[in-house]
Amino acid sequence: MSTPLFKPISCTVEWLISNIDHGSLGLPDIQRPFVWNNPQVRDLFDSMFRGYPVGFLLFWAAGGGQGSKQIGAASHGTDVPSLLIIDGQQRLTSLYAVMKGKPVLDKNFVERHITIAFKPENGEFAVYTAAVARSPEWIPNISDLFTTTGSSRKHINVFLERLEAAQGEAAAEKEERISGNIERLLNIRGYTFSALEIDEDTDEELVSDIFVRVNSGGQKLNQSDFILTLMSVFWAEGRDELESFCKRSRIPSDLQTTPYIRDDGVAVGINVGEKTIRDISQAIAAHIEPKIYPEIKTVPCDGIDCIRVYFSGSEAPYFAYGRAYMRVGDEDRQISARELENIFHRKNQDALRWDNKPCAASPDDLDEGKVKAFVARAGLTWDTLPNALQKLDLLHDGKLVNAALVFFAKKPVVKMRCAVFASTTSATLLDHPDYEGDILELIDQGQAYILKNIFKGMRLEGLYRVDVPELAVPALREALINAFCHRDYHDPDEVRIAIF
Repeated sequence: MSTPLFKPISCTVEWLISNIDHGSLGLPDIQRPFVWNNPQVRDLFDSMFRGYPVGFLLFWAAGGGQGSKQIGAASHGTDVPSLLIIDGQQRLTSLYAVMKGKPVLDKNFVERHITIAFKPENGEFAVYTAAVARSPEWIPNISDLFTTTGSSRKHINVFLERLEAAQGEAAAEKEERISGNIERLLNIRGYTFSALEIDEDTDEELVSDIFVRVNSGGQKLNQSDFILTLMSVFWAEGRDELESFCKRSRIPSDLQTTPYIRDDGVAVGINVGEKTIRDISQAIAAHIEPKIYPEIKTVPCDGIDCIRVYFSGSEAPYFAYGRAYMRVGDEDRQISARELENIFHRKNQDALRWDNKPCAASPDDLDEGKVKAFVARAGLTWDTLPNALQKLDLLHDGKLVNAALVFFAKKPVVKMRCAVFASTTSATLLDHPDYEGDILELIDQGQAYILKNIFKGMRLEGLYRVDVPELAVPALREALINAFCHRDYHDPDEVRIAIF
């Protein structure tokens, strides 16, 4: 049996944060920039708050001999970490940034703070927004709890005072639950991680192999990550040069341009040739579905050549490399399966409507006289029943759709229930007829029933008296039409008219 290259250890969040802050726990050069977004950090704290497992950590007892870098954007107490994080960078960076209130260097090499809010009443976490900040029910930034000195009771009292000022006595009823949840949040410091520590004698090549094999955290390794790992081991200078280039491309200096457009929209230029345009066109054609045909041209911008790619289309969503993305802030975020489902549902909403769905009936079940009358009313020419149904879009792939039945069926399929009450309540019923028929018949019958049972005034036009209903007839008819056209026919219930 081979000798294990590691030993199991346990460490609390408080121990981890303290060692990161001191600088004795850092990142090896094979690790990547911080790339988690704020919702991922929110979910991490939520899982730990509920006592869920959030994965193991993997350290390397490097003994200060290997290249490394610190977590966060600020300097730390010591220059050379004694423990390097092989797996768990995103989680530990998130914890450190929030619990110490420190900025991190993100994938754009820009310092940013991670702000997570907490609702003590129900233990809910959220990404900071202006609405959350205004609400007295939320602690807008949990970093304030971890970085402000004082007992947990002090934090609880400060929050309760703010809540009571806004809600009065109602806040007192929630005190016990609020106190418990704030205590529970602060006790995250004692959350225990299971970890493995790779032996100090293990060389960098072997550690990089372990790194690639075990990495299963929030950011999966891809081919480019593997290449960067190999560069770190076998060509450190190349890795440093590549990272420096990436940083310059994201944050150009005043004296040097780079081949990108910054996230703030400032164009910084690119060397453009015919091959550049051709390569972009071929890449778009090969990797985007449905096919698009963009306009690609070179556009001068403040003396700098930029490539402008323009496209508009109606076949969204479009997939790049088999995935659909949406722009959120300065990031391209992959659309989730649920979001895609909603997009397709909205796109196909017309096709999915009840009235457009095929039914089991046939043209023989329709009253041809009703269809003829409607065709004449619509100003169309009559020849045969099948052709008329095609013109009215009531035949899909040779099958009758539901709309044909509610308009033209021989046997009534639509119902209407009417009632007149003696007062403003439903205690005494004066009349309650029920009607069956097609939609057009029932609209006329409903209008006639309402006009018969509402008050009428009168006016004189010349020598003649004209009745004036208390409800305008055009508005009344529109209300009836809406009741029949916009109801959910998946529900077999009837349209109801109640007059009080």
